[in-house]
Amino acid sequence: MTEIKVITKYLKISAKKMQPIANLISGMKAEPALHQLEFMPKKTARFLFKVLASGIANAKHNFGLNAEDLKIKEVIVNQGPSLKRWMPKAMGSATPVKKRTCHVRLILESNQKVNKRDQEAHTDENKNNIPIQPIGEIKSSKGSETKKIERQKDKNIFDFRRSGSGRNAQNVDRIRKAEKKDRQKSLRNKAV
Repeated sequence: MTEIKVITKYLKISAKKMQPIANLISGMKAEPALHQLEFMPKKTARFLFKVLASGIANAKHNFGLNAEDLKIKEVIVNQGPSLKRWMPKAMGSATPVKKRTCHVRLILESNQKVNKRDQEAHTDENKNNIPIQPIGEIKSSKGSETKKIERQKDKNIFDFRRSGSGRNAQNVDRIRKAEKKDRQKSLRNKAV
């Protein structure tokens, strides 16, 4: 049994509207469900059609599975974060409006077995055949000698923690001026 998981997040529709259509296609074969969603006049059907089509394409490309063998194991619809907005009302008042979002997780299954060779070809480890070396060490091509690389902290790289606003910005400017003076002194000492 091979499972293909498709996760789509932050769809701009409420989970309450998405759930009935998700229940309708759960347990169906993938192709008939795709055709049913294609001709359903609902916004939720359009979203689920794209999710299911993506899952079928992933199964074909990544695992070499046939679309006829795929079955929808389950469709899980979860509530996402709500966008808070305001709607103007009478006499200068306003009421809150929640624009709800949802997350969809669709799991496809197939009885067709995947060859180990095909599965290994699509793993992340085999994509890069370059051996990973630990940071700070480089092996020379002549032998097993290793050279340690000294890391220099470059102060010109922007650090988001060092940006400030208001009074904090004044303090950051003062720190940067002091660092600049230190760099100039060290350059003068090297030149002498």
